[in-house]
Amino acid sequence: MKVLLFDIDGTLVNTARVGTRALDRTFNSLFGWQDAGQQVEMAGRTDLAICRDILKKNGIVNSSEQTSLLSKIKATYLQCLDQEISKSTTHCLMPGILELLKILHKQEHLLVGLLTGNIEEGAQRKLSMFGIENYFSFGAFGSDSEFRQDLVPLAKARAEKICGHALGMDSNIW
Repeated sequence: MKVLLFDIDGTLVNTARVGTRALDRTFNSLFGWQDAGQQVEMAGRTDLAICRDILKKNGIVNSSEQTSLLSKIKATYLQCLDQEISKSTTHCLMPGILELLKILHKQEHLLVGLLTGNIEEGAQRKLSMFGIENYFSFGAFGSDSEFRQDLVPLAKARAEKICGHALGMDSNIW
């Protein structure tokens, strides 16, 4: 069994920054902060790490205070994400992705999953924009850990549970 892991934004899809706009709207709605997503680096990071950095940059540095706010931020973000998705007209599937996913889906020796910094519910919403959410049987998400480096071992463990045996990192997971 081989495992293929895909990121979402910029790899599978171009969502035309719906996530960034939803994040900006979230922090504006909850705290009155303008363009909060412009304050921190987003590329390659988890949603949780991004939110914690935005909170820190706006004076909320206490970790327990941040943690208590994250569930409210998440709920508001998902509402804003749904609204941004419904308004988006420039999003697109990356070239060749649908064809590739259809081919991979037919391969019995492949397990196709997600490895993304997006929170799981946000990831599913983004994939649903294009009708590709059912091509992935598992994943590791930004809602699983704030730290991106934690996601690969988590994805590996989930893949091993599905296929019922241990997987070597070097030859089985791409």
